Amino acid sequence: MTCLTHGHHPPRMSGRNQRPVRKRERKILVEKLSWKKPMRCDNSSPNCVEVASGDNGERFVRDSKNPNGPVLAFTSEEWDAFEGSVRGGQRF
Repeated sequence: MTCLTHGHHPPRMSGRNQRPVRKRERKILVEKLSWKKPMRCDNSSPNCVEVASGDNGERFVRDSKNPNGPVLAFTSEEWDAFEGSVRGGQRF
């Protein structure tokens, strides 16, 4: 798992004011990702996260209340292990 913004906002880009994020020498524009909320998450639930998929199978997670805040990045292997644990009944 990697915290892409390391708890602070990286410098803004000119133009559309998009926030670049670096992961393994690669820029990812967080605003360009297609973010999805879980089905159980609605406006009445304040504790939700959003998940987006990268082009190499990685997953990105952010707090839905703070879309401009830090983003966590998981490799496909890390995400598969997490999903398998949840499906197996492990609680976090």
